[in-house]
Amino acid sequence: MRQLQTGQLGTSAKKGGKLEYFIKNYDFYLLLVPAIAFYFIFKYLPMYGILMAFKDYNFMIGVFGSPWVGLDVFREVFKESSFWEALRNTIRLNFLSLLVAFPLPIVFALFLNEIKNN
Repeated sequence: MRQLQTGQLGTSAKKGGKLEYFIKNYDFYLLLVPAIAFYFIFKYLPMYGILMAFKDYNFMIGVFGSPWVGLDVFREVFKESSFWEALRNTIRLNFLSLLVAFPLPIVFALFLNEIKNN
């Protein structure tokens, strides 16, 4: 595969312009397509669903037809006593998961390494 030389962008941009440079090196730009598709599908498109958190969502009307309620839903959730219990349980479970699930594969890999070396 070709390698870009130092100063190649400057010389080709002066001679034929950016379009000619793009056409000449199209294969490098094709390498960007999977990354751009990934970010579009998994990072940009899900932002559409965030709107439902701020609306009184009705399935028949759709996201854009439902009335806007703003932060009212969040105020109601934070007032519930069960929310704080659920938040505390979630943090506790995540902390225990980090304590157990993170070092366990490392210890297992060390055990396998010791068996191989015997």
